Amino acid sequence: MSRRDRQRLHDIQAASDAIDGHVRRGDLMDGLVFDAVRVQLNEIGEETTAIGH
Repeated sequence: MSRRDRQRLHDIQAASDAIDGHVRRGDLMDGLVFDAVRVQLNEIGEETTAIGH
């Protein structure tokens, strides 16, 4: 596994941890929480797509 891919996996874990923190603060019905989670899910999607390329 390349150094870049290891960093991407680290970034995915960080985004997952951020999602956990956001949903602990409030419900997804809260627009700010929803948007924060959406941004992190987008980050996870971008990182997973880039692994191996």
